[in-house]
Amino acid sequence: WTVRANGLIHSDWFRYYTIYGTAITLLRADKSKLVTIDESRCRRFATADTAGTTEDLAKERKGSRNPSWSVIAVWNSFKLDGRQILILRDVWRKRVGFTDLCRGFEEINRLWPCTFYAENAHFAPAVADALKGKIKIQLVSTEGKKKVERSAELQNLMEAGGLFIPDKNDTWMPTYEAELISWTGADEETADQVDVSSYAAKHCTNPQNVGAWGGVIPVRR
Repeated sequence: WTVRANGLIHSDWFRYYTIYGTAITLLRADKSKLVTIDESRCRRFATADTAGTTEDLAKERKGSRNPSWSVIAVWNSFKLDGRQILILRDVWRKRVGFTDLCRGFEEINRLWPCTFYAENAHFAPAVADALKGKIKIQLVSTEGKKKVERSAELQNLMEAGGLFIPDKNDTWMPTYEAELISWTGADEETADQVDVSSYAAKHCTNPQNVGAWGGVIPVRR
């Protein structure tokens, strides 16, 4: 990935956080401290895109340069000075078939117990059915909108400095950040991490959903 002049998400829109135990310190654009909060004050939920299925793997074998991935993103939601913010805590990103996709949901749920909101497409309905009674998965409609349309709330949230990612993370964070800042909205581009972020931003900033999405995070003893 490279930064593109016509990218829809700008690199200077990202905000960062540090974490020590359950204390999360949100940083301003200049990396100075904005506020420190405890995770128990947040709500946690996950968003998922179950692309990267058998069909997508077949396309890759036929020469597709931009294969889709299955992505699960874990979020903390918190209200600061009257506005909703998102704190990205983890990203699971793989190209897998149905069985391993189910295992991915189970893995994330063990690490981050919460409600999952999955795009109602690809394997998502089958995963929700297979894991019924084990994991709470709610299916989310695309409302017939393209990825660019679905990203409107995400772009607004990020431009206002409302999405925070880890200040130090060499596992999933570089790939996440790179995908977002290289994305121009073209149909052929890989944008699964963009999509799960769009769902999180849309529902987090909708007053009807605040408080309904995610559960209160218990304090770790």
